[in-house]
Formats: sequence, structure tokens, C-alpha cells
Amino acid sequence: MNIDSYNRLCRISERFQPRKFGRICQKLLALALRSAGYDHVVEREVQGVDVDAARIGGPRYSIEVKTTKGPTIALSAKDFECLRQRLADNYLTVIAVLRLSPLGDWIAIDSTKVRPGSYLIDKLSAYSIRHLESEMRSAFGEVLRTGRGYLGRTGQAGRWCPARPTRASERAERGALRCRLARS
Repeated sequence: MNIDSYNRLCRISERFQPRKFGRICQKLLALALRSAGYDHVVEREVQGVDVDAARIGGPRYSIEVKTTKGPTIALSAKDFECLRQRLADNYLTVIAVLRLSPLGDWIAIDSTKVRPGSYLIDKLSAYSIRHLESEMRSAFGEVLRTGRGYLGRTGQAGRWCPARPTRASERAERGALRCRLARS
């Protein structure tokens, strides 16, 4: 993940509780998969698997999304139960993990290779689906860059509403980024 994406995600993370931040990342991932060329993308906020993504004539993925700031991730039996149902429908089942850290990024894990429990994220990368991971990373960064206006504020009932950044706020954001880079 590049520094710009990391900084944007940090700002979102600071504004919302961890559970809400995870839902936001889930929605952004669904947008990223659509942007990456998946024709059929279904995002579910509360029930079942988090995201289904499919291409006509291509693979069909059913994805459980997890986010963390730490080095580990907990996978529950409930996560696998939902994925197992989609496996019966001939979907490839995936656990997508976003570690919010300067060197973190999305990893897409083949869920059939792991069981419920707590895992070091670095060790899970041995079970990654590299081509999906690459698409997710690239498209997610692009969605963060181009979708900035939709991340600015929320409207009623928590629905995303476009925020119109002013030139002054854009200049301030660029200046803050320059200051952080200069301190590094």
C-alpha cells in the first residue's frame, strides 16, 4: 500500500469505531472489485458472506472481509460457516485481510487452507491467491484516490454522501502530507 492510501485509511480509521471502519473497507473493496472488472459484485453489510464477485466466464469469489491494526487476525467458525455455503455453489471462498500499517496491504487467502483460530497475518500469506490479491491491491488504491469525495462525510442513516472538498481543504491536505513526508 502506498503512503497516500495508508494516510487516507488512517484518517478514516480515526473517525470511526473499528467495526464501522471494517464495514467501510468492505464497501471500498466491493467498489474496487467492480473497478477491477468483476461484472457481478454483491456486498452484504450484515448477513452471510461479505462480498461476492464474479466475471462472466471467469472465477466466482465469495469473500469474507477482515481488518486489523495488529499482527494477528481471528477467524471464527461463523466466518467459515458462511463461506462453506458459498463453496457448495461453486464459488472460490476467500478471506480478505487488510492490515492497517505502513507496510500492510490486502491479502486474499484461500479459506479452504485454514481453520477457525487466531493467525499471524504474515504466515497466512502462504495461502494467498496471488492474482486476486494483485487485483484487489491495485484497484483498492485507485478507489481510495478517486473516491475521496465519498469518504468525507456521512448523511442520514450512515449512508455515504458525496463531500465537495474545497480548494483550501485540498491545499491543506497536500501541505499536511508534505509535512509528514519531510519529518520521515
